Amino acid sequence: MGNLYIAKKSAGDNVRIQTCLEQIKIAISNVNRILDFAKNFEMLGSQELIPTDVGKAFDEAISLFLT
Repeated sequence: MGNLYIAKKSAGDNVRIQTCLEQIKIAISNVNRILDFAKNFEMLGSQELIPTDVGKAFDEAISLFLT
């Protein structure tokens, strides 16, 4: 992303290059989202499940709105 920023600054007002660089930026963002999803998906099942007291969590959430 840093090199992309430098390239956009170097391209100046060249609309064609700016458009291509913006498409590259979108592609980089998409790849990052896919890799983040894959990392999170891979971690599913590798962590021990912990029981959650839903009532307690709900009460704590409500208390945040009441204070």
